[in-house]
Amino acid sequence: MRRSIQTLPPGLDLEEDLTFLRQVTHENVITMKQLIYRQKSCEGNATDDEFSRVTMQEHWQAGLDDAVRSLRHRRWRERAHDADGIAV
Repeated sequence: MRRSIQTLPPGLDLEEDLTFLRQVTHENVITMKQLIYRQKSCEGNATDDEFSRVTMQEHWQAGLDDAVRSLRHRRWRERAHDADGIAV
């Protein structure tokens, strides 16, 4: 979309629309991180089908803690993005 906007001839009666499109198509970067739940040593082998409220809250909290820890880490914040603006 950004490239298409740049090719439009000047003087089009779309200035308000073009201003909006320029704002919503500004260049962004995306960084993706996969978090993998690691089973605790005290959990048995049957945890794949254990969905009690307490267990789910523990798993969600573990995911939140991992996400916060990752976002605070310097290497995560300084990842290089490719030409499309994506880092994995």
